[in-house]
Amino acid sequence: MSGWTPCVLNIHGFPSCFLYSLETQHTTGYGLRAITEECPEAIFIMCAQCIIGMIIDSFTVGVVFAKMTRPRLTTYTIQFSRNAVVCLRDGELCMTFRVGDLRKSRLVGKNK
Repeated sequence: MSGWTPCVLNIHGFPSCFLYSLETQHTTGYGLRAITEECPEAIFIMCAQCIIGMIIDSFTVGVVFAKMTRPRLTTYTIQFSRNAVVCLRDGELCMTFRVGDLRKSRLVGKNK
């Protein structure tokens, strides 16, 4: 066993394997743990973990972004009046109508 070189240096059990995986996933840096050139399987697994991790991260960011930018049901909470009026204001014709907001929380606070 004198010529044997491990695939990853300074791995002593599951906790150090898990830390190595986290360091690879989040590009934190390896410190004392490092992959060697002796095992192409370990290099492939590390690359696969990075690619799958990026896919999961991008999916998660997409879901969060979609939830944050989803429009609220404002079409059901804002109502327009059935009647409109055309009147003369400041020497120009203007069309006016009423808008009702049925939401409980207001966008603009009340003046006290």
